[in-house]
Amino acid sequence: SDAHEWLGRSVRRFFWLKSEQRWLCTDASVGSWLPAEGSDVALWHVTHDDGDEEDLEEHEVAIALEHYSEGRTEPLPSEAGALKAAAEDEDDDDEAGGGEAREESGGDGKDSPTLWRSAEARGRWLSALAGARTPEVVALCATSLRAHTGRYAPLLTKHGEATKREAAFALTEGFYHAAAFGSKRARRA
Repeated sequence: SDAHEWLGRSVRRFFWLKSEQRWLCTDASVGSWLPAEGSDVALWHVTHDDGDEEDLEEHEVAIALEHYSEGRTEPLPSEAGALKAAAEDEDDDDEAGGGEAREESGGDGKDSPTLWRSAEARGRWLSALAGARTPEVVALCATSLRAHTGRYAPLLTKHGEATKREAAFALTEGFYHAAAFGSKRARRA
């Protein structure tokens, strides 16, 4: 059945605002879900009260449901450290030219100052590799890593070798598509 008991339920998420040294508490509602299939985990699509959207895995929805039902204004201490670390990683990527704004620019044909254009893309790659159950998925991850290193350390092209460079850029673009590795929409890093 397409119905799930969490559809329509309210959830609460927390995001660390490093510059303000405080938690942002935001409520959202679960609008849809994508059941697990093969090695892909189930995802629940939530829309925040401010209009932002994200896809969450089962453990993220479960804790967000609990936060909302308990009326929490801060995350549990057991999750606060990981949330702060994720915010730090995202800030580091933004300072290095990564982040969502850069990611949304798509294939610009330019060399990248960082190996991955965002924490999200790096996270997708790591998740795909960690969840790899077949040699084909490992090969895809290795191919992507090789292509990304080609963008990070730009290929020296001589006249007539531009196709190698273009191929490196083309190989990396799939990792910036919202549906890369079964993800329906970009998630917060």
